[in-house]
Amino acid sequence: MATVKIRKAGKSLFTGVEENQICFYYSQLYIFISKGNEKTIMKNATLIFRILLGFLYLVFGLDYFFHFIPYQPHHTGNAKAFKDGLRAAGYFYPMQKAIQILGGLSLLINRYAPFSAVLLFPISLNVFLFHTILVPSGWLMGVFLLVPNIFLGFSYRKYYSSMFIRKPVI
Repeated sequence: MATVKIRKAGKSLFTGVEENQICFYYSQLYIFISKGNEKTIMKNATLIFRILLGFLYLVFGLDYFFHFIPYQPHHTGNAKAFKDGLRAAGYFYPMQKAIQILGGLSLLINRYAPFSAVLLFPISLNVFLFHTILVPSGWLMGVFLLVPNIFLGFSYRKYYSSMFIRKPVI
């Protein structure tokens, strides 16, 4: 819970202010907010997005194999051609859905979560682009996958720093 102290202007405003507090001036009021709560908010948001993304990928991955969601897509035009091409390859959908299941489980149990977020990002991006460009009526599903994935990428950025070495030395 954030600690917020409001003091009226004109009184001894800065006495008792700790080093870890930020002071905001707004309409004749000074507001002091503890800086330590940013970490808590980030941890909670990461937890929520990790569980949301893991649950979505686990459910939709399992649905491919067990068909428990009553949904029959009736895509036409380019969307149908795209999906038919992927199905015709024979291996693509089972591989993608297996990655979704493993990545979703990994995010849900918080084991190798930064790796799973990177692994699932291309799928999230493809779902977003498919539902934005080819089937615009489903754009919200793409947003529900892409936004949490981008947020997790930002949250786990310290784990990715070693991937961005310009010239690795072996």
